[in-house]
Amino acid sequence: MDNAHLLTVAQRTVAKTIRRLNKLYPQFTRDRIDVKINNRLKTTAGRCFIEMGYIDLCPSLMRENLDEFIKVTIPHEVAHQAAWDMFEEPAHGKPWKLIMVALDLEPTPWHHMTTAAQRAKRC
Repeated sequence: MDNAHLLTVAQRTVAKTIRRLNKLYPQFTRDRIDVKINNRLKTTAGRCFIEMGYIDLCPSLMRENLDEFIKVTIPHEVAHQAAWDMFEEPAHGKPWKLIMVALDLEPTPWHHMTTAAQRAKRC
């Protein structure tokens, strides 16, 4: 899976999550969050740059944990943007946690994903 494919999957997931949040929270009026695939990220799954309105994703983790990214990581990052847009609350505070619960997701701020290369390095 190349980065272009990962970007397409991520953009679709972001758009779907935004539509869902627009229905759950009428005051959340954002219709777009840009996505970047960042090859410099190695252990951080994703980051949300709330003031610039984009998220960064780790391609190696995404490639090996695609289902987790679609179901949890990308919505997690979109929830950061929503918490900022609606409540001006950054990080993993109460608004972010409530949004995660509304998305039927566990509001945990960390992940346990690894890549084959990371696992081999530990051995």
